Amino acid sequence: MTFNVNSYIVTHASVAFVELRALAGAFELHFGLSLTPTPPDNMARWVALHGARVLLRTQAGGEASLGVARPDQVIRIRQTKASFPQSASLCLPLQSL
Repeated sequence: MTFNVNSYIVTHASVAFVELRALAGAFELHFGLSLTPTPPDNMARWVALHGARVLLRTQAGGEASLGVARPDQVIRIRQTKASFPQSASLCLPLQSL
């Protein structure tokens, strides 16, 4: 997947891992993201990731929204001439389901 600003790709993103974590009396889904910013063409762009909607799809074609996974703090991704991979994580509490 990509994150875009005005049709310009700012970063390529992929889910590196998903794990279910046990908490006191509840669970949460933890998503690890791998981000690779693209070099700027004429001006540097940036995005701020505040959360991501999580959908569950079944083989039968059903779909259900699980909620919004959020980071501990806002993830800022900025284009630079030298692109270095970044990692980020999002958590989705499941106790309210």
